[in-house]
Amino acid sequence: MKRINKDEMSLIDKAVKEGLSDDDTKQVKEEDRGGIPGKKGTLVRIKMEHDELKDKILKIDTVLINHINVSPSQYDYLKIQRDAMMTVYHILELRISDLANEISSYEIH
Repeated sequence: MKRINKDEMSLIDKAVKEGLSDDDTKQVKEEDRGGIPGKKGTLVRIKMEHDELKDKILKIDTVLINHINVSPSQYDYLKIQRDAMMTVYHILELRISDLANEISSYEIH
């Protein structure tokens, strides 16, 4: 599994911001599902989900690091939950990278 480094994620963020107008981020038309506008909308949604998940993981990390008012069993469950969330986080990174490549290769040709 390939991990996306900060530079690659920054390039993807930049491409998403440059490639989309304000209207594209608000709503994706039903008829655009298979085309590039639909893929751009999907990329934005996946990126938002990725960012939200990152925030949730960081909150769990804060609890785990500081042992904030959690019993030993809850601490163990939080570690398991964090591991599962990290798996989803990495899958979202792969999807973002793949979809960004699809969009860029389509727009180049």
